[in-house]
Amino acid sequence: MPVFHNRMERAAGGVLASVTFARLAVLAFLHDAGKLHPGFQAKGWPESAWCGPRHGHVGEGAAIFLESDLETISLSLCKVEMGKWGLEQDIGLLFAVLAHDGRPIDYDLTATKSWEPVKTVDFTYDPVSASTEIGATLRRWFPKAFLQESELLPSRPQFAHFFAGMVALADWLGSDRRFFPFVRDLDPGYMNRAREQARRAVSAIGLDITDLRENLAGREGFHQATGFAAPNTQQQLVGSSPLEEQLLILEAKPGQARQRRHFGALPGSLKQGL
Repeated sequence: MPVFHNRMERAAGGVLASVTFARLAVLAFLHDAGKLHPGFQAKGWPESAWCGPRHGHVGEGAAIFLESDLETISLSLCKVEMGKWGLEQDIGLLFAVLAHDGRPIDYDLTATKSWEPVKTVDFTYDPVSASTEIGATLRRWFPKAFLQESELLPSRPQFAHFFAGMVALADWLGSDRRFFPFVRDLDPGYMNRAREQARRAVSAIGLDITDLRENLAGREGFHQATGFAAPNTQQQLVGSSPLEEQLLILEAKPGQARQRRHFGALPGSLKQGL
């Protein structure tokens, strides 16, 4: 979308090549890498399959790329290639992506433990094997990212901040089963369907306003434009702000944002701003 494209380049301080966008997509793909931990996977297993504590996925994702004991997993997930893209593994864009739940990573050494394979009478789970399969899929879905081109990822803090917000937004949309129904098994052809669903999602919630501009030509009033009787509180705040404002910031915790089904109805001022 042109507005997001332009904002990204403004934050980066220059024009971004197509290979850079592909590499940013790789980083976004890896935002939930910590879910490879058996203690996270155990949330979907029978109770008897895992005796250890349940794990999260944010600190675990950081552990993958920081701990030498987990290097086999990180190499499967393109650690070497990302280093060639200019990624600073400790403070760079990767950590901005891994912190997609809205706060800096609280790195706890418990995230580095209990990565051993799990074997039961019913199934075997090996995070190394899983990372190998996912890494191969990643390279197949984003081939342009792995071309031998010298462009480096943006290093400005402004860009890291902006991109972190974009990944959080993408995470919210990707978790909305109206657009992305749960798929249990890895589908090699899923990316084509995901991209089409993403186009539908950004249009449905009002981020892509191409169709809105065409459909709303000549209409006036919130109800006529959106189908809702009245704007919600956040929309009223945006609608009352003058169009001359250069920056508006709305904040909500990720869980709260996901619960707002009224999010798709945008006030006229925001539509014009986009």
